Amino acid sequence: MAATRDCNCFLSTNYFVDKIGKNRTIKFHFSYDGTSESIKEQLDYLGISEDDNLTESEFQELKDMLDMERKRRFEIDLERDRRRVICHNLMGGRRKHPEVYNNMFKAEWLDERANAGIKAASRPGGATRADVLAAMGGKEIVKGRVFAFPLLKDKGREMLDAELKLFGEICADVKSRPNSMNRFGVLLHEAGMTESVSDPLLHDVIVPLSAVLFSGESVIKSPLANTKIGSSSNGSSKITLVKESNFSSPATEKEVLRRMCESLDHHHSFTVDYRADPGYDKELATHYDNAEVTLNVLLASDDFDGGELAFEGPSSASPPSFGKLPRAPVAYEHEPGWAVLHLGSELHRALPLEDGSRRNLIVWCRSAQHRLDRGCPMCGEKNNLIEPVLNKYIMGPS
Repeated sequence: MAATRDCNCFLSTNYFVDKIGKNRTIKFHFSYDGTSESIKEQLDYLGISEDDNLTESEFQELKDMLDMERKRRFEIDLERDRRRVICHNLMGGRRKHPEVYNNMFKAEWLDERANAGIKAASRPGGATRADVLAAMGGKEIVKGRVFAFPLLKDKGREMLDAELKLFGEICADVKSRPNSMNRFGVLLHEAGMTESVSDPLLHDVIVPLSAVLFSGESVIKSPLANTKIGSSSNGSSKITLVKESNFSSPATEKEVLRRMCESLDHHHSFTVDYRADPGYDKELATHYDNAEVTLNVLLASDDFDGGELAFEGPSSASPPSFGKLPRAPVAYEHEPGWAVLHLGSELHRALPLEDGSRRNLIVWCRSAQHRLDRGCPMCGEKNNLIEPVLNKYIMGPS
């Protein structure tokens, strides 16, 4: 299910600002309540003021940018469906590969190794992390937190990319930006691919694999007594949850991770485009995701150099703007069709693209139950959560 806003911190925190003016790079996550005073307090914290040659026009430009982002956030739940309708009308039924809109993640589009990993994760008797990685030829990039594995065959990857590229071209003037940090890309919800791409990818692929990879043990061994295993549309095993789990009971870290992954029930899915040309996104500053688990797949590229994904350690609940990183960065080089699966709390950044371009599909996977139990991953609080929205995800579509 595609995500809507489920915590009120989204309205006032994590406003990313790359630069002030033309030459002052800050890469800072602002909190913003609509007042000039809140901006000035944080500029003081950064050591930037009128005494530091901050002009009145530069300050106003910053405020206008924050106001525009604030307006976008307050209207996002209304806009998401309105834009989807507009985009649908603009597309007018034009399709390069209509089969993409009929469960893209059937077995024939998945790499055989990914299918083998899914079957290993779901087999009777259980499996371990090592079993699943061996079955799909996967890699453990950061111990227990970041993994990579082959996901899409070339044909499936190229078809999906062609459809998303077509949508982006036809709907360029009306589509939303993918998130508050990336400027270029598309939302799969607006492209009409939630039901055919994002939902089956979450339930049929990400849930069974993440539950084993992050906990180290098969979901079959889960203490979640009401979990059932059933056949899914792509022939792999699919997790079906009965909504009576006791998430608040004492549990080990492995059990918490397993329960979290088993209960992933909604997502924010989008593409991001990076190009080495002027005016485009070439890199992305250190951040963590509004997600319990993130999937990142290289769909297309054009002779690119650089642009590695650097993982820098677990985050706290505060945006990473200053201070020492938890560990030395571990860089991953993207490979076509390969997926990177990592905990959303892992600090990461896209290193500068030196040449060429690349397009990635990203799925921020979220668990309503985990958030109700543990709090919002962005602010760490429970009292900001919008419980009716989260309960809607737990109950599923009516």
